[in-house]
Amino acid sequence: RPVEGGGPGADFVRRVLLARKAPIFRELSEDQINKLAGLLVLKAYEQGTAVFEQGQAGQAYYIVSAGEVLVSISGRQVRTLRSGTCFGERSLLVDEPRNATVEVSSQKAELWCLSREHFESVVPPEMRKELARRVLMQDSTITLK
Repeated sequence: RPVEGGGPGADFVRRVLLARKAPIFRELSEDQINKLAGLLVLKAYEQGTAVFEQGQAGQAYYIVSAGEVLVSISGRQVRTLRSGTCFGERSLLVDEPRNATVEVSSQKAELWCLSREHFESVVPPEMRKELARRVLMQDSTITLK
């Protein structure tokens, strides 16, 4: 449920709620979640803007706050992400180039952004290693026949 009203308090609560919705952060403690919430930066994008392109180095993790983004792999649209969904963790966890292009498909989109540096300061090395193992098990290059 969206937090209504303004001010830093409402903004902080909104960040915390969004962070708890992101699967990659579900195992973090309340203190870690609070730290994470303070590090998220809200960025606004216009329709047609690429958040990042396939092949670029991964520099951030994103949570969609408002609007929609389109995910494409090698020019083929594969999914649309909406409020509360997240993306970008694979590049941060396994240190590889982005495997997709993400572009804003709605008129505007707001995305919470967590830089690689902040991501690594919040998520402990042992947890990053386990998350990377899980991500690699979901390899996007495997196809079923």
